[in-house]
Amino acid sequence: MEREACHGCGAPHGRPVVRDGQSHFSLSHSGRLILVAFAVVPVGADIEQIASSGMVEEARNALHPTECQELDALPESGRPQAFTEMWTRKEAYLKMLGTGLLRDTRLDCVGTGRPGSTSGISGTRAQLTPVPVPSGYAAALCVSVLA
Repeated sequence: MEREACHGCGAPHGRPVVRDGQSHFSLSHSGRLILVAFAVVPVGADIEQIASSGMVEEARNALHPTECQELDALPESGRPQAFTEMWTRKEAYLKMLGTGLLRDTRLDCVGTGRPGSTSGISGTRAQLTPVPVPSGYAAALCVSVLA
């Protein structure tokens, strides 16, 4: 295993990669769960415990404006689950890009993935998919789609 160059400073402490250059992986953990994804194309995975209502409000400034609108359209009681689903999609996407949270999280609209949700990543040739996890968690996988 090696590390890619950091997108922020160029030092060799960016995302971990397999030495052969033919395999890609992503790792995430939250609480007592771990999510690992392997692929032959860039891949990102994220798992999170469901956020509190307070965390949802604190994190609003890290969301795309359309994502805030999606959350506002939901009943307050449904926002923590929807926010966490959205956040795992966003973080999986950023991991797939290789930037992680160094990229401004407000730039890309990944939406909640629910019916009627919007997503501005379609032009990036990436596919976001929810991952089934136990109650109290949300998880997502993002895979680069080759042209």
